Parts: sequence; C-alpha cells; structure tokens
Amino acid sequence: MKIWVVRHPKPLVASGVCYGQLDLEIDRSQLDSLAQSLSGQLPENLPIYSSGLIRSLSLAKAIQILRPNAIVQSDCRLNEFNFGVWEGVLWSDIPKAEIDAWVQSFPSHFFGGEECVQGFIHRIKSMLLELEGIDEIILITHAGVIRALHFLMKSGQKVLKDANDWPEYVIGFGEFELINCPNMNRNI
Repeated sequence: MKIWVVRHPKPLVASGVCYGQLDLEIDRSQLDSLAQSLSGQLPENLPIYSSGLIRSLSLAKAIQILRPNAIVQSDCRLNEFNFGVWEGVLWSDIPKAEIDAWVQSFPSHFFGGEECVQGFIHRIKSMLLELEGIDEIILITHAGVIRALHFLMKSGQKVLKDANDWPEYVIGFGEFELINCPNMNRNI
C-alpha cells in the first residue's frame, strides 16, 4: 500500500499550547492556495481519508472542490492524540512530574487521563487494517498520527517499548510525504 500522508495546515493557536484533539480553526485565507498546491502534486483518483478535526477536514474538503470526483471520508481514528486535561494548556504549565511520569511509562501512561500512546497506535493500526485491500490512499491528518504511521511501517515492532522508540521527525504543516508499506500484515 502507498500512503500519501498530508499534515493539516497550521492551526490558529498560541505557540507552546498542548492542543491534540482541540478542534482548532486554521487560517482560511491560505486554504485555497494550499489545496491547489497539494491537488497539483498528489496523485489523482485516490480515496481521501481525513481526521474529523476542522484543521484536517477543511483541507480535505478544499481538495475535493478541486477534484469533484474525489471521495472524502472522515474517520476519527485519524484524529490527533488526546491529551485529556492538558488540552489547551501551555506545555510549560504542565507539571514536570506529569511529563516525567508519561516519559517513564510512555507506551501505557494515560497522559492527561484520556489516551495512552500504545492505544493511540492501535487506533491507527485498526484503520490501516480495514484499508488493507486498497493499493493507494491519501490521509490528511496530524503529527502524532504521522509519527505512529512511521513507527508502524518502519520500526518492524508491534509494541512500543519506550519513549526512545517514538519517531521524532515529522513533516511540516501543509506538507506531504509518501509512506510505502509493501505488506500491511507483516509490518503492522
């Protein structure tokens, strides 16, 4: 399977805020030009799956306007990691003990009380396994989801061992990359 993964446009939020699943708006004045650019670069006639959050779904719908035959499906499994009580809080205001506890038990700790990273990975994996028969897709999603995809496709591991195994690199806002996965069941 070829996965053309697109990171949503930059959300309208102050720098340093933990925002995960907060449903944040984007700068609509730049949406059309970004959609045109991506539409000209991404392969045509592919299904488009999007996070259900405004910052991803708005871009998917803007691309669909340029590609009227494109089918856009929203799936909440592509939503960003849920930071629970820390959503909307400055990272610098989150107690260091909370962050340390998360890093110490990174795969299984429910940081913010809503979701653990291993559960997050499982959420993404369940969607990919449902899409197994599709040769090529476009996903419009978030940095955490893209990192989870990299972990699933490139690490060869089925379970995250610790925070050191979590991919650091992620593409920028409004950018895309191709992730090849020759055999879904073998890799995830």
